[in-house]
Amino acid sequence: MVLIKVQNSTVVLFLNNLINVVSDESFTGEIGYKYMIIIIALALIVIGITGAIVYYGLVQIPASPPHVAVVQVLGERRNWVKGEGWRFFFGYPFLMDFVLVDRSNINVDFSPEQVRTPDNAELDIRISLTFHPDYQNPESLNVYLDNKGEAGVTNILKDVVSQRVLQWARSTTEGPQTWQEAQGKIVEAIEVILQKILGVNELTEEQKQNFTRGAGNCRLPSFGIVLDRLNVDKIAITGEMAAKAQKAAGEILEREAEIIELDHIGDRMNALKEKTGLSILEAANFVMADLGKVTKQVNDHNYKVQFPRGTGKALEEIAPLIRSALRGDRSLD
Repeated sequence: MVLIKVQNSTVVLFLNNLINVVSDESFTGEIGYKYMIIIIALALIVIGITGAIVYYGLVQIPASPPHVAVVQVLGERRNWVKGEGWRFFFGYPFLMDFVLVDRSNINVDFSPEQVRTPDNAELDIRISLTFHPDYQNPESLNVYLDNKGEAGVTNILKDVVSQRVLQWARSTTEGPQTWQEAQGKIVEAIEVILQKILGVNELTEEQKQNFTRGAGNCRLPSFGIVLDRLNVDKIAITGEMAAKAQKAAGEILEREAEIIELDHIGDRMNALKEKTGLSILEAANFVMADLGKVTKQVNDHNYKVQFPRGTGKALEEIAPLIRSALRGDRSLD
């Protein structure tokens, strides 16, 4: 904006001089009018060029999402950053230019491959982190661009973190020695990763808490970023060991269920024995049959009685007498 003011002041001064010359009494005649026309034409040219410079030099830096512009002079990046909004670049795009940088927070989620503990168990470690370009520091922002921006810095961070996690998990002197220990080492994993990234040997509890809740706000000049958050979201076993662990866990649950069921059966047996007076064996058979643990069998036996010949006719003759007797007919002998 300073350049605009200077140029405008120059134009005003030029016009004032032009007016003074034209109003001079000695500036008359045909020659005077020719000079006046030439001067007015030059003034219009100057005004037009100035307007074009201002018009083309004003550029809006996006605010949604928020961006900053790294200034370039004759194609070379400088340690000069302009923020969002309308900004002036003199001689744009030939003399001055810029590189836009998105300064929004960048979230990265990944899982290092082939992570194993000393007992050769394969682990799935889920890591997440958040960072943003160090846009308040022009030198760091140029380092960020030198590292190929978001994609390049993300790949570098993944490589650094993965290498440290692999080393920590496989070591026999630090980290977990078995997969069971690994599942309880999330806090330790966060600490060793942060120590590697930040280049420190020790972190305070406050620093660790700040990074886990997204308030780390730690500048990393070698990356050109500010690290805000780092978390280890999960440590779990995978592969063959996971199948074995799942099977063992299933067997434990099955045994626990059987114990609960046996306790229930015992309670029912004792209650049935007390109420009915059955023996413990009879109560056990009844309860087990009721629960479907044993099969109840009912054997039906059909018997056919053979009567002598002529018995059927005799029964037919005495049947009315039997019916009368059942009705209470006392006249029968």
